[in-house]
Amino acid sequence: MNISMIGYGNMGKALCQGLLSNPNYHLRVAAPSLADARPTPRLTTQPTNLAILPDAQILILAVKPAQMAAVLTEIGPHLAPSLLVISIAAGLDLDWFAKHLPQQTPLVRAIPNIAAACRQSATPLLANSWVKAEHHAAATALFQQCGQITWTQHEKDLDTITALSGSGLAYLFLFAQAMSEGAVALGLAPDTANNFAMQTLAGAASLAMQPGQTLVGLQQQVTSKAGTTAAALDVFAQQQLTNTVLSAMQAAVTRSQTLRSEEK
Repeated sequence: MNISMIGYGNMGKALCQGLLSNPNYHLRVAAPSLADARPTPRLTTQPTNLAILPDAQILILAVKPAQMAAVLTEIGPHLAPSLLVISIAAGLDLDWFAKHLPQQTPLVRAIPNIAAACRQSATPLLANSWVKAEHHAAATALFQQCGQITWTQHEKDLDTITALSGSGLAYLFLFAQAMSEGAVALGLAPDTANNFAMQTLAGAASLAMQPGQTLVGLQQQVTSKAGTTAAALDVFAQQQLTNTVLSAMQAAVTRSQTLRSEEK
């Protein structure tokens, strides 16, 4: 399958890495700077957006929301009517794209995260009314190559999942960094602290994915009454960690929503 992509930022690169694990996918990428894109037999680069459109079976829009309108103005007149267009931009909804794409363009919105690079993304998908069964199947297969997928029929779900999963990796990286820096402050060598923080994060994820496990149940398994874990969790409760996380996620949702009004 011939897949074309406009944009090659962090998310675009991660998506390419995941997709190239499928030997049947051939990617053509156009972006202002392709210094980091190393051409291979199945990944080629082009200097212009229009150069990647001929023979494309799927077009992935991986540019920032602020750049999207200009890109669509350029390529819109050249899009084949049946070409499946996939946007991975946060915020810009189906109504926004309906104003900027040719009429009846089949469009899927997807919000992957950079774990697509190691085929561990969690990606929500939303289709417009012009997406046919074959488009649906193609988008499903494409993002399953990069991890788990969930189709939704509600635009607001994508704003919430953007805050949960699209941005969520950064929250976990920040928490692991705080743990590592805390261990260094308590006397551990930086490399040792970082290794333990990373392995703890990996171990927690592996346990949480086991059948029958719940996050609350796992917390209880780790926590003994009046023990060290209980002492630490009491501090988190006093500092209202849960409320802080909710406030951060609400800020991400709000920002996703305001992107629509900013990009006319």
